[in-house]
Amino acid sequence: VYPAGGRPDLNPTSGGGTYLGSTIRGDGANGAGIQPIFMSFFTDFMKAEIQERATPGSSLAQLQIAIGNSITQVTNFATAAKQIVAASLLPSTTTYKNAVALLYGNATTKMDVVGREFYVACWGNGVEAYNLYRRTSAPKNMQPTLQTGPGPWLRSMTYPAVYVNLNANAKQKDYSVTNKVFWDNNPNTLN
Repeated sequence: VYPAGGRPDLNPTSGGGTYLGSTIRGDGANGAGIQPIFMSFFTDFMKAEIQERATPGSSLAQLQIAIGNSITQVTNFATAAKQIVAASLLPSTTTYKNAVALLYGNATTKMDVVGREFYVACWGNGVEAYNLYRRTSAPKNMQPTLQTGPGPWLRSMTYPAVYVNLNANAKQKDYSVTNKVFWDNNPNTLN
């Protein structure tokens, strides 16, 4: 159901349809999803990121809050769309948080765990995941690209033409996408 407004599980919700075939109108939320631009729990993950970067190994409590708020908001979204999954089919939030705590405790670089969980929570919003990676270079254990030589990591983009053309005070940036923005202190090669 979240974010696309699809089906919550494998059980049809109307018309005796089956999920093994084509989607039937009325199954799921009829596409009534959202484009999650900036969810409130993103702030909780950013707080964990800031705390981790300031004092490594100190952000687990804030990370747990972020995960809990993410799960709650996604569940509330499904409930508001009248997509209620039987409690027996729902995974345990506590079990998940405990698994993350174990990963965090065993991780050499804790920011990789914080970053991974933010990626999971960003489902439907690739922009904030991209920005996290630009800011932190984490998580380091991301899936490699399918293309063997993907080219340089994009550090910044040019300004939109309408901004530059309609604003006499605006000046277009250099067209090189490898130029870093003022706050980017990461190495030239992100991995």
